[in-house]
Amino acid sequence: MDGSTFETRYPVVLRFEGIGPEHLAGYEKHRKRKKDIQKRLAEGPHNPWRPTRHGPMREVILTVNKAWFDADPAAVFGEGVEHNQRIADFERLSIAWLKDVFVDDVIHARADLDEEAYHIHAVILPRVLVEMTRTDKKTGEKKVIATRQMLQPSKFDVIEHYERAQDSVGEWFSEIGLDRGERRKAAYRDAIAKGETPPPKRMHSKTRDWRRKKDRELAKRERDLETRSAAVEEKAAEAETIIEITEAVAQGAVDPSAQTAGGALIPVKGCEQDEVFLRAQRHAKFSPKGAARIAKVLRRRCPRGSSSGLNMICVSRRKRRNARRRTSKAQRMMPKS
Repeated sequence: MDGSTFETRYPVVLRFEGIGPEHLAGYEKHRKRKKDIQKRLAEGPHNPWRPTRHGPMREVILTVNKAWFDADPAAVFGEGVEHNQRIADFERLSIAWLKDVFVDDVIHARADLDEEAYHIHAVILPRVLVEMTRTDKKTGEKKVIATRQMLQPSKFDVIEHYERAQDSVGEWFSEIGLDRGERRKAAYRDAIAKGETPPPKRMHSKTRDWRRKKDRELAKRERDLETRSAAVEEKAAEAETIIEITEAVAQGAVDPSAQTAGGALIPVKGCEQDEVFLRAQRHAKFSPKGAARIAKVLRRRCPRGSSSGLNMICVSRRKRRNARRRTSKAQRMMPKS
């Protein structure tokens, strides 16, 4: 336990779900005598499990309300799942309960941590060994003539009697402060016995439907994330394009008054192979939207044939740059004293 104390009591949640034959990866077969084979061929195919309304296997879900996990100090202070003692305790007891109740018939188990609550999934394959007997007509003695393995969920008391399953997990998880779920069936039976209106039955969604819903939500979240990421990347490319084109105009490599409405860049005469112009041109191709936006601004600032606005600023900057270059060259050519 984490040592924290909270007045709110949380029940441990247990769900069973039947699994049909389409979920079976395979099953064990047995050999028969020739006489039995002929009889079985006449009978037709049989399923290798006891008839059951919910299918031969069971899926188990164990969880608790998200608020219980979030009350752990590690969650409160944002220290991460790996430091959450309540998750560790719940996982430890869940594994122990599954092994204690179902032993080797737990064929799969995993932990999931999503935006709702930490939970444990497990699949139960309830295998039983059934003896096939034949009665001797003379002596009346029953003899075992064959054995077969079958799937029989009712072999487990917690599957056959749902309320006993709730009692079992309620007692098992009590050491970490969790309670048994509400006794709804008992309240329903008491109300019927007293002639009163029973409380409405709670309809739990099937685990398969719950998984499909979660898969859809995850897929939508991934699509939304991809859309937002693409929008951010587009905005970043647009901003870089605007900066590069503006810099190229400022350095006199791009003629702003000759830029087209679509954002195509027109170099200043003699700057066709200038690296500044070529870099701005690459960015314009990568983000036509950014190029179109800066083109609109430049057309407004620097109309065709105008020598004012940004065009004048660009020319002035180019003149100053050329003047600095000439001054630097003259200084290098001066003899040293």
